[in-house]
Amino acid sequence: MTRRRRRRHGTARAVAASMQKQVVRASSGAVSGLAATAAMSLFLLAARRLGVLGEPPPRRITRRLLSHLGPLSPRGRGLDAAATLAHFSFGAAIGGLFGLAPGRPSAARGVLFGLGVWAFNYAGVLPQLGLMPPARRDRPGRPASMIVAHLLYGATLAGCQRHFSESQPPLPPVTRRATST
Repeated sequence: MTRRRRRRHGTARAVAASMQKQVVRASSGAVSGLAATAAMSLFLLAARRLGVLGEPPPRRITRRLLSHLGPLSPRGRGLDAAATLAHFSFGAAIGGLFGLAPGRPSAARGVLFGLGVWAFNYAGVLPQLGLMPPARRDRPGRPASMIVAHLLYGATLAGCQRHFSESQPPLPPVTRRATST
């Protein structure tokens, strides 16, 4: 094998190993996002029972997004199931992004990340799309509850991600497949 071919194969192996590492980080971030969404959902359930939340935002957003289906849009338990699925899917996807962030996950980074998720969505995108009112015009108690819920999401996300990164065995080396010539 020529020097150039060896160098190219070495580069390909390095790229494959890097990609493998990124897939593992994104996957553990997604699983961490599911756990963090579960913790957040329990908090939202408590806030709803205390009367400060009203209709939970994941349900309200899902209801509004699916309202264009008219009589086919889910109601009652069907809407609850759709909202739960959407909320956990979003939490896993955002967790996957957190997993790809450089550096070691820490509680402070997680809390800041959770606050950023709240700000981007509840102070930006959702009001612009008409899915939620701006925080300053929302019902009393909901914005504060949602901020706390997102801080909890971020802290839980970072804790789970840190656990995964510390308990993960090293990846096996990417090996070259035998080729026939």
